[in-house]
Amino acid sequence: MNANRFSKAGITPNTVSPKNKSEGDSFAVYEGSLRYKRGKRKRLLALKRWQNKWFRIQHRVLYCYSQRDGRMIRAIPLESCTVHEINYKDNKYQNVFEVKSVSSGVETIFQMIAQSKDEMDRWIRHIETQSIAPTFGEEKLLYKAEY
Repeated sequence: MNANRFSKAGITPNTVSPKNKSEGDSFAVYEGSLRYKRGKRKRLLALKRWQNKWFRIQHRVLYCYSQRDGRMIRAIPLESCTVHEINYKDNKYQNVFEVKSVSSGVETIFQMIAQSKDEMDRWIRHIETQSIAPTFGEEKLLYKAEY
């Protein structure tokens, strides 16, 4: 997988969103574009094709959008999910990682391709951090508390 596919598709680099307390909305922990496809569920056998999507981690949820500031396609709760790097045979794709989420007893797998190894490592680190339940007093580090 080369970086030209991202640049041809008008994909911009990933960013860490600033914490702006003056705004009413909570801040995003990390956001950017990834190539992604939803993997097989236990009930479905086929993988879908790779698509360019915009992702945002916010409120311990990984949101998937059609494009930056576009329509939200899905929301993946990160609580208790798992994430890890995967290697394709013959190095067909590089910088691939997988997020596994269980909802209502159904395991869903999401595979994503980052532009670089460093970027993939950042995504994995942010997702792992958000998947761990906060301890007392750490809630403000993960998301804005709403009362």
